[in-house]
Amino acid sequence: MLFTFTAVAVVICLGLAAPFVPAITWALALAVVAHPIHAWIQKRLPGKPVLVSALATAVVTIGLLAPVVLIVQQLIQQTTSGLGQLQQTLESGSIKQQLESDNRTAAAYHWIEANFDLEKEVESLSNGFRQNVAGWIKGTAWTAMQLLITIFLLFFLFRDRVEALQALRSYLPLSRRESDALLERIRSMIHATIFGSLTVAGIQGVLGGLMFWILGLPGALLWGAVMGLCAIIPAVGTFVVWVPAAAFLAAQGRWGKALILALWGALVVSMIDNLLYPMLVGHEIRMHTALVFMSIAGGLALFGVSGLVLGPVALVTAIGLVDVLSRRAAASHKV
Repeated sequence: MLFTFTAVAVVICLGLAAPFVPAITWALALAVVAHPIHAWIQKRLPGKPVLVSALATAVVTIGLLAPVVLIVQQLIQQTTSGLGQLQQTLESGSIKQQLESDNRTAAAYHWIEANFDLEKEVESLSNGFRQNVAGWIKGTAWTAMQLLITIFLLFFLFRDRVEALQALRSYLPLSRRESDALLERIRSMIHATIFGSLTVAGIQGVLGGLMFWILGLPGALLWGAVMGLCAIIPAVGTFVVWVPAAAFLAAQGRWGKALILALWGALVVSMIDNLLYPMLVGHEIRMHTALVFMSIAGGLALFGVSGLVLGPVALVTAIGLVDVLSRRAAASHKV
């Protein structure tokens, strides 16, 4: 009976926490990544855990929230204006004239024109985006609640970090050494995901968007953000954006800009991952690309945006537990 009631209570608690999985996930991830900030403030204000935690939470919140609000605002503006400009350009026929003037692109354009109504598709996309903006605005209340819960939990994770880790270790069916090894694996994976994958992807998006802006391409911030998102997922990468853009410039006869964009994308944007990732992550966990891809893609499908963290963490936790079981099995055979 005790086991039954305990199981029911745990299931109910999991159901209560389920709507707030994104807030809980990102609060834990931020607590791990921003621990050095908390430790730095704690050294200067010893004996004041509440004030230290509040200051660390404020620093993290301001550092993340201000850029995100600005970027989202600009993305909505650039997407709306970019779709409008594309619709006007298609209606004017300037792209059609440029593509038909070159025999290499004329055949491809005629095939696309015969199978797709470009003007209608762009108009439908533009109308759909404007309608979705209204839906996004309606969803800001829920997003704001998730953000407030994240900040709320982050404060307590800073303040009660030691007690929380001790409680977690006490519930794990592992020895102190095994639990420390597993928690260190999880910490390393979160650190690698945030500092490695997300930071490098952000830098790649900035570099790609910067070149779009220099070359005078429309929607530089938008396409930079898209490149950043593509860079997060292994085996996808930023080339899915800059390669079509370079081809589009070449089709318009702007070969110089097309060559610059292609070289910048291939030599700088795509290759900087190999330089920055080891510098940011150091000797942290870096798994095989296929495993990381499956964990991130599966995490996104199962948990949404939180899957960027939960997917790799679930993978490294499973690997850590399998490692514990294999070591125990090896030790029992020796005995």
